[in-house]
Amino acid sequence: MINNKLLVSLATVGTLLGLSMPTYAFDDSSGVYLGIQAGYTRADYDLEKFLNEDFHKGELAGRAYVGFQFNRYFGVETGFTMLAGTELPDDFGDVKTTHWDLLAKAGVPFGDSGFRADVKAGGAHVMSKFDASDIAESVGLNDTKEWKIRPVAGASVSYNFNKNIAVDASY
Repeated sequence: MINNKLLVSLATVGTLLGLSMPTYAFDDSSGVYLGIQAGYTRADYDLEKFLNEDFHKGELAGRAYVGFQFNRYFGVETGFTMLAGTELPDDFGDVKTTHWDLLAKAGVPFGDSGFRADVKAGGAHVMSKFDASDIAESVGLNDTKEWKIRPVAGASVSYNFNKNIAVDASY
């Protein structure tokens, strides 16, 4: 697999700004919400075995999500994240990574200010695709797809403009 040969470590940390439509913004109601996020991610690749270097790349990413808020404190959320494609140095090929996540969510509103803080934790089905260049194939590496389940956690602070529109900063 590519993870054993080329990408010994791939760590993505994202800081995302999102726009959502929560139904729980100013009251205790439960309900469905959805949103989109865009932000910055960083991928770290251990290429020392092949290119005598480590490679770090930062790019834009996006996420679409839907969730259900049981009450003003607890909910669940699922989303699809698409990370920007990464071209490896020395024309070695490129990597594309996406993931589908399922998260438990706990949070607290800050009174009637419109602000709230949330933490999320769960798992993600991470899908990576390596498109090998001719140079990579010449050293025995081929196109590879890999799927893994990985833990996911995050935190956010959001501001609710009204009952239906909010903006958040997430990590």
